[in-house]
Amino acid sequence: MGFRKNWDAADIANQLHSLSRECSSAYNDGFTAFECKKDLYLIKKIVDDALADAPSFGEIEDRWLKEQEQKTILKILKET
Repeated sequence: MGFRKNWDAADIANQLHSLSRECSSAYNDGFTAFECKKDLYLIKKIVDDALADAPSFGEIEDRWLKEQEQKTILKILKET
């Protein structure tokens, strides 16, 4: 039996974008918006902890992270 990915990063990203929109929505009062923001903090903590516990993959990981950073920089430059 091989590796089976039982999550969907695109779905997780969509849910996070939805949560972020709810947090910033003018239609929500401060109490509701803060509950959304607390969820974002909780998710950030979980992700930060998972990354801290994950092994290092050396050069291949460094290369991938650099590529992601370059994509972000290019996106920012295109927006200006």
